[in-house]
Amino acid sequence: MKSKRIISIILLIALLCNINYADVIYQKSEEVTFKEDIVDELSRKINSVHTILEIKDIVNESSALDFITFGKANLSTDPSMVNDIEWLVLDKTNDTAILVSRAILGKSEYYSKKDGAQYAGTEISKWINKFVDKSFNIVEKKAIIRNRLLTASELDKYFKKADGTYKLALANTAINGTPSDYWLMNEETSHEANYFSIYGTILNAYLGEEFGVRIVLEVKYNK
Repeated sequence: MKSKRIISIILLIALLCNINYADVIYQKSEEVTFKEDIVDELSRKINSVHTILEIKDIVNESSALDFITFGKANLSTDPSMVNDIEWLVLDKTNDTAILVSRAILGKSEYYSKKDGAQYAGTEISKWINKFVDKSFNIVEKKAIIRNRLLTASELDKYFKKADGTYKLALANTAINGTPSDYWLMNEETSHEANYFSIYGTILNAYLGEEFGVRIVLEVKYNK
């Protein structure tokens, strides 16, 4: 009875405002469908490019790697500018794809004295969570499974070439285009962090140091 009264009120309002009730229902349905289609849309982008794993030994410069766009952020010195975020596709399975930002998206400490021992409690984790929250709308967030940093093992798997070099792993900062060191994720404790240097080597970092943040996204994917 209560639901019938609500529907009657909606119809009356629609009539007074010259709104077609069927259009209202259709728009709501279209909105739900759009939310469901975000994974398909992202999957089409992912399928349109090569993964790094597929081409790392035939490409010599990181600038030649294929990329997609997903999300928007201010990545310039002009605070009014909004830029598409560019992502490299590291790998893909039947239902998940792994993306890494093409550029370094900011700078942060990895940990502080007040952090816990696990990655989830680190300063870098908080920085990434905040960036992702601001850079993706509610629809795009439905496609994101997890955000994090690259690990050293992933650096070897996806970027180390047959000649032993990591030149494809070198990255510039988005805001000014200059090369920068960036953090790697330690999956065990927060107080032993490494970073990838502009010289193509993995080095140890210490409490209080700041390096670049290159984000990894694990996203839903339809093969």
